[in-house]
Amino acid sequence: MEEIDNFTAGKAQAAIYFYTPACGTCALAKSYLTVLKEVPEMPEVLEQDINYLPEAAEKWRIESVPCLIKLENGVITNKLYAFENVTKVYKFLRGDE
Repeated sequence: MEEIDNFTAGKAQAAIYFYTPACGTCALAKSYLTVLKEVPEMPEVLEQDINYLPEAAEKWRIESVPCLIKLENGVITNKLYAFENVTKVYKFLRGDE
């Protein structure tokens, strides 16, 4: 949790992507995030293996992976579980969805 705390400290908005290495859908979701890293003005996304963060899963009630959460001032404002396409993830990160 220390890495998450350091990442979110002092940021009005932050995004964290939770995954597990053996999850096929997580690999697809990561590929979407990799594409979006190249888009100007996209927020930085911290990637975390949920296997090592059971306290985060409990604290933020992460129900399954992949999971992308948005935080504002350290408080979760939205979660995305259905990574249907790059456009949906883009809209989620930009706050359009």
